[in-house]
Amino acid sequence: MLVALYFRSLNLAGWDNRNGLHPDERFIRDTAVRLRVPRSFGDYLTSVCPDPMPSPSNPDAPPEERREPSLESGCSTLNPRNFNWSHRYVYGAFPTTLTRIAAETLIRTREPTPDDILIVGRAMATLFDLLTLLVVFLLARTLYGRNVGLLAAALYACAVMPIQQSHFFTTDNFGVTFVTLALFFGVRMARRGRVSDAVLSGMALGAATACKISLGAAVVVPVVAALVAGFSRWRGRAWGGHRARIYDLAPESRRPHGPRRALVLATALLAAAGLGALAMFRVAEADAFVSPDLWNLRLEPRFVAAIKDIRNYVDGTVDWPPAHQWAGRTPYLYPWRNMVQWGMGVPLGVAAWVGWLAAFWLMLRRRAWLHLVPWLWIAVYWGWQGREFSPFMRYYLPIYPPLIVFAAWALYTAGGRLGRTPLA
Repeated sequence: MLVALYFRSLNLAGWDNRNGLHPDERFIRDTAVRLRVPRSFGDYLTSVCPDPMPSPSNPDAPPEERREPSLESGCSTLNPRNFNWSHRYVYGAFPTTLTRIAAETLIRTREPTPDDILIVGRAMATLFDLLTLLVVFLLARTLYGRNVGLLAAALYACAVMPIQQSHFFTTDNFGVTFVTLALFFGVRMARRGRVSDAVLSGMALGAATACKISLGAAVVVPVVAALVAGFSRWRGRAWGGHRARIYDLAPESRRPHGPRRALVLATALLAAAGLGALAMFRVAEADAFVSPDLWNLRLEPRFVAAIKDIRNYVDGTVDWPPAHQWAGRTPYLYPWRNMVQWGMGVPLGVAAWVGWLAAFWLMLRRRAWLHLVPWLWIAVYWGWQGREFSPFMRYYLPIYPPLIVFAAWALYTAGGRLGRTPLA
């Protein structure tokens, strides 16, 4: 943890002299500096401001610009789309909400400046990546034991791309933390079959989606975990062997269930995860909904338009200069090479993908199905994002934690076998 903190905090505030060299970071900083923590939770949930604005933030502005809310306006001052600068905001609002709350909590004597927001945002990105490291340890320990957990944490602490991304105030590190939490609780759900794990996995999924809408693809995690939990108990035994911890169900879960009870269990787990995800997303991404009524789930038109807008930019429909660099790139191969060579480093990158393939072989050969939860998340997300027109390296950060867990497992297993092999 200390090694990870050192690498991630090294010259955190001044590496670029605060010049905003990262365009997304610059935009998010300039968005967050305009936000305010509302006076009440009800104001926060009121994502759409009345027209005309009853109490604009600048009453002296021209009429066409007099639509930014003040704290007295009775609507959300944490919704970026309520402000002129960020009315086309396309990122998840949960990271800017958390950062603005942290900034106003830490800086009480004056209004936070853009530099204040930048430093707090980068510190938050570092903090969330340290939380990801902790969850990587817990995930690997749950799957493969304490030694593999420690190795996975050490490998993640030194992984290049997470270190780099921790120096930017963007939404990526926030989302990666919650996706990894969804994986951890998903694996526990599959192993123990408890509703509490399902709710927590769902809540982590909802929070991840509130950081970045594309992370909603992690819905595969609680779905697969619930199916593994139900079907494992229908079989009434651990799947795939008895030596490694990953093949064993929790002791209280080894009693066989009939198919009906197994189906009821899987359905209950799915329902609990779904409710947890919906509740968390409804609160964390309140700007996505039209009404302060928590039971009203109708999406806000500006939010929908923003998602469609960014989709057109990412898939190449809109011809704009930042996308020209992706012309002629080979799907899957180009982002894979970048991940292995630059994102992880060749030794770790190769070990990660070899471990992922080895897990697939074990599932086929020994039916070690608890591998399935992290394995399928990697397969689904990589299968989708690997063919996208805009393969930014940071888009693949959500699969770094499980890949590094597979790398640690593969290296530890290979090292154990080499240690048992006589040298002469």
